[in-house]
Amino acid sequence: MGGAIVAAPLTLPLLYLAIRAERGVAGVRAAAVAVAALTVGEIAWAAVDLAVAERQPWIWLLPVAAGWGAGAFFARRTLDVAPG
Repeated sequence: MGGAIVAAPLTLPLLYLAIRAERGVAGVRAAAVAVAALTVGEIAWAAVDLAVAERQPWIWLLPVAAGWGAGAFFARRTLDVAPG
């Protein structure tokens, strides 16, 4: 398991705050969305690995779905604060 899993309780809220920053640069927001989605995907992968080992298709399906969901959630927050 990677260090992102251990640091996720701290990094995910910080990434959320970076995305919600009013003066954030669009590139930084996009990078924060990508890192958040990958972090959630890694957490989901670890949970699935512990729960069902290497059983297909769950070992890749659930982490991909979780990563996409988190990416959509964080991207939506980016659109909410877009300058306009």
